[in-house]
Amino acid sequence: MAIDTGKYLSCLLNKQFVSIPTTASNDGIASPIIANRGKSIKGEAPIAIIADLDIIEKSPKRLLSAGMGDIVSNITAVLDWELAHREIKEMYSESSGIFSKTIAIELIDYVLENNDLKEYSKKLLKALIGSGITISIANSTRPASGSEHLFSHSLDKINKENNNKLGIHGEQCGIGTIISSYLHYKEGNISKEEYINIKIALEKVGAPINRKQIGLDEDILIEALINAHKIRNRYTIFRNGLSKEKAKNILENTYII
Repeated sequence: MAIDTGKYLSCLLNKQFVSIPTTASNDGIASPIIANRGKSIKGEAPIAIIADLDIIEKSPKRLLSAGMGDIVSNITAVLDWELAHREIKEMYSESSGIFSKTIAIELIDYVLENNDLKEYSKKLLKALIGSGITISIANSTRPASGSEHLFSHSLDKINKENNNKLGIHGEQCGIGTIISSYLHYKEGNISKEEYINIKIALEKVGAPINRKQIGLDEDILIEALINAHKIRNRYTIFRNGLSKEKAKNILENTYII
């Protein structure tokens, strides 16, 4: 991503930078995090963001739908953060958590309540910028990255090892959010309606919600889910990992496979 390159150069040169996104596919347009060859590096957030909605609205529809996947993931990211606070006493910022979840809920509500979605690109862009800001406020990716991102990074790792083409980050996070929100629903952390609404919102904007739509084999999805907890030292709803049988059952129960 060109913006990540700009962030990286700004760190190397100790210079401030301006983010000028041409699409709205993830919150990297506003966050201080640099995606570099599958690893996340802490940099500096842009001093300004200049976005032309006419250009963004003409960007590939698949990227705009992927942006929804990156935003709904805020819900499960915060749920994971709250879980870590309860179970292992990890530090938690309530203000950052509430801000992050509210951003996602407002976009979901807009998508569910409107048929024409004329302002989707504008509201998505605003949400992605807000999501990036929550990371700066918390000085952590916790408000916007949880088990669903671990699943996405696990998919990337498998694809790299097998020399497969890497998927779109937001699409993979959307699938991961369906998985993680289902697990949080089963543990009583969110309602069934909240879980279902995430899936409906993704589908309504054209984001993939099953393996055929995202173009991934069943075995790869199962392997990614089994190994997701190993990606980084972050406590989530996956806890110490899932068995192959449980991973397959989750994917079946969410109709991803």
